[in-house]
Order: sequence, then structure tokens, then C-alpha cells
Amino acid sequence: MVGAIQKPKKKWRLFLSLTTLILLCNFFVYRLEEVPEGMVIGSIVDLMIVIPLLAYFFIIRRRHSFKTLSLVIAAGYGAAWIIVPNDHLSSLPFFKYLLFAAEGAFLLLELYIAFHIIKRIPKLWTYTKELKAVDGDFFPHRLETAIQENMSAPLFIKIYLTELSLFYYSLFSWKKKALVTKDSFTLHHKTSTMALYIMVIHAILLESVGLHFLLHQWNPIVSWILLILNIYTVFFILAQIQGFRLNPVRITEDQLIIRIGFASRINIPLKAIKSVKEYEGPEKMEKEKAKTTFQAIAPDFIEEKPQLEILLNEPQKAYLLYGLTKSVSQIHIRLDDPSAFKLALTRKITT
Repeated sequence: MVGAIQKPKKKWRLFLSLTTLILLCNFFVYRLEEVPEGMVIGSIVDLMIVIPLLAYFFIIRRRHSFKTLSLVIAAGYGAAWIIVPNDHLSSLPFFKYLLFAAEGAFLLLELYIAFHIIKRIPKLWTYTKELKAVDGDFFPHRLETAIQENMSAPLFIKIYLTELSLFYYSLFSWKKKALVTKDSFTLHHKTSTMALYIMVIHAILLESVGLHFLLHQWNPIVSWILLILNIYTVFFILAQIQGFRLNPVRITEDQLIIRIGFASRINIPLKAIKSVKEYEGPEKMEKEKAKTTFQAIAPDFIEEKPQLEILLNEPQKAYLLYGLTKSVSQIHIRLDDPSAFKLALTRKITT
């Protein structure tokens, strides 16, 4: 497990080292008294082809969509504008069209991917309705499950799913009722989670009004960007409030379902659970252990220790915001009724 964690770090370090070397070489060569002939073409190749290829092979491959690669190319294009003097760029009249050509190629690729996704919509919709009949889950979760089960979703689809869940919970879920069963357990009733969230919303609204008018006098664009970000944050917090209210921890016939607001979740097959016991660890976990631990604890004014620790037979995937995932070997959880939860889960995994 430690080796698996260190491997991506080594790739990042190697990628950043090579990229820094390329950028520095290109920067200093234009500070020479005489720039080598054809250097401009070499710089464009370095910044818009070599660095994106390094990013693809070291970072992007198998984990991100091709859209991410297009952003790296766009960044390389911007770096070329900054590093290469204008009098050298003016010798290449086609340079200003390179970014449009590259983005156009990636747009065609994304359209090709979108076409294959659209072909699967009828199957996904049917599967989504079947999931409702089985577990009664809310629409964004059913749609996400249907996509995960029936196709390999690119990164931008995962981002759209997060945004769909955010606006669903913050705007359209207020008349919904919690998914309560005989084996449902709440996380937030005996905490100050809701009071904390409401206080944060109140502070954001007050800060937005005053700061918006203050910044507007200095830079209207910055003031509007900040205002939009603050509004988005309010929607995010409202979605979290509704996520906690509507999604208690549930133990079904074959799995344990834990959702922290709307933002993160994990579905654990009961057969993958090794044991559930009282948490006896320190208040603050070691950094390495935290990387493989799913924290199922509602936020509060004062951070409390977990009550229970659930150990797993094998690592399970936890789903976070915007398509990010995390492989976990244990779950630390704090509930309103930990004794009843422990009894119910123990009964399920031993029968």
C-alpha cells in the first residue's frame, strides 16, 4: 500500500523536475546575445508538445480525460507567449492559430466521446429506474451508479455529476424525506453541524454584500467573480445540509452505505467488513493512516474523536467530489447512536 502511494509522488516529482528544466532552458536561451536559428520552433515544440506528452505519460494517462490534456496544451501556449519575446513570435504568423487548432482537435475528440455516451442514454435511464425500485435512492446517486456500472465515465462527466448532485440537493430536495429504514443511523442530530453551517452561510452573505461594493470600486470583474464564488459556496453548504438530513447511514441486506452530506460516499459490501470495534486510537491520526481512512464524522465546532472503527478485509473505493476517489482500509465513524449501529452491523456480518 505504501509503495502504491509513493509511486504517484515519484511520477509527480519527475514530471515537475523535467518541466522545470525545459522552462528554464527556454527562458535563458532568449537572454543570450544571439538566439540560435529555429529556436522559436523548438520552444513551441517543447511547450506545446513535449510538456503535454510528459504530462500525459506521467500524470494524466488512465486517470483523467483528454480534456485535461488540452488544458496542459493551453498552459503551454500561454507559457510560450510569456517566455518567447514578441519580436521572435512575430516571425511565425501561424502561432496565434495553433491553440485554436489544438483545441479544435480535442473538441472533435470530446464530441466523439459524447456521441458514444448519448448512444447509451436509453440503457442508463432504464438501469436508473431499476435502481429506484431496488433501493429507493435519490436520483443523482442512482444516475451516478448507473454510469459507473455501464460505462467508463471521463472526468468531465464525473464533474457534471457532482454539479448535478449539488444543485439537486441545494434547490430541489427540500420536500424530500430521509431514506429511513429499520437499520438507518443518523450522524448529525447530536452535533452542532447544522448550526455551524448556518453560521457560515450567514457570514458569507454579510461578507459578500460589503466586500462586493468595496471591490467593485477597485475592480468590477474581481468583485463579480468573488460574488459568484460566494453564491456557489452557499449552494454547496445548503447541499451539505440536505445531504446530512436525507442520507443517514444505512445497513442493507448486502452492504453498508455511508454518505457525508452530498460530497462523499462509500458503499461497502458486508462480506468485505472484517470487524467493527470501539475506536481506541489517538485524537489525531498519523498522516499515512489518514490516507487510507474514510472519516464518517459530521463537522462540528469542536472536533470529536470517532466512536467506532470499521476494519475491512480488503481496500474499498470511496467516492469524493468531482470524480476523485480514495482507496480505504478502515472507516472511522461517529453516530448519534453508536451502540445500536454496532449491534446491527455485527449482527449482519456474522449471520
